[in-house]
Amino acid sequence: MKKTVCLIALCLLCGCGGKGAAEAYDTGNYAASPAAIAAEDAKTPAYDGTSSSLLDENTVTTTEKLVYTGSVTVETLAYEECVSAVKELITSFNGMIEYENINDYDYSWYNGSDRRGTRQLECTVRIPSEKYFAFLDGLEGTGKVKNRSSSTENISRRYADNQVHIEALEKQQERLLAMMDEAKTISEMIEVEARLSEVETELNRYKTYREQMDTDVALSTVHLYINEVERYTPVRISFIEHLQQSFMAGWNGFVEFWQDFLIFIAERWPFVILFVLIAVLAVRLGKRQKKAKLNFRLFKRKNKEDETPQP
Repeated sequence: MKKTVCLIALCLLCGCGGKGAAEAYDTGNYAASPAAIAAEDAKTPAYDGTSSSLLDENTVTTTEKLVYTGSVTVETLAYEECVSAVKELITSFNGMIEYENINDYDYSWYNGSDRRGTRQLECTVRIPSEKYFAFLDGLEGTGKVKNRSSSTENISRRYADNQVHIEALEKQQERLLAMMDEAKTISEMIEVEARLSEVETELNRYKTYREQMDTDVALSTVHLYINEVERYTPVRISFIEHLQQSFMAGWNGFVEFWQDFLIFIAERWPFVILFVLIAVLAVRLGKRQKKAKLNFRLFKRKNKEDETPQP
């Protein structure tokens, strides 16, 4: 009994099972099965999620797993028409907008002037990968494409490595379920159930990661930026008109200066009054001090003259 419990406890330290564990269990020796699983699992290197730890350099995958990512910047003079055309293009390619952010830096609304080109649309689009390059080409007709970039990542080895872990965990899950049925005591059942829970947690994690990779392979990502711009049109004017505009600009600047100055005084009138009072007091105090000094000098001069002996 003790030997059986100890061997089952070793199962708690194991990772993914191998072929030797399956053969050990198939012989019907229940007590030896957990030890065999632990021995095989100890040979299985840990998966780091980025590099292939189970596949050798000569492994060839039958289906390439490619992830496409692109970035496109479009400038347009007709913002509404461009955005509408882009969204229709996305729909026609069976894509979807995963993220969208709209900015409007126009301040003409506050002063009633004409709108200026300041709107921006930033969005992340997911497009079926088989239509990825056609979608990028289709954006050329929505406006002026200022920037276009594309990258491809081959995740075939990572995907195959992940699949190996899933298959190994599924085999170990099957063996642990069978061991659960063969358990003869409550303690044996608890030990096997604990390990089974760990295996199922790992299995779900690898399956979730596989689903994420499947989504990235099936749907390419395009970061799209649409910027509204203005058309620059130089205006030719005569010398007289230029001179008149200069005079008007000078006069307007003069008026605006005094308007701003009066507004500044009006907004700070308590401080202005206090400053004036301090200035008046300072001037009066200065005059008194000056007058006192002058009287003192006259007094000294008069005393000096009185003390001078008369011939």
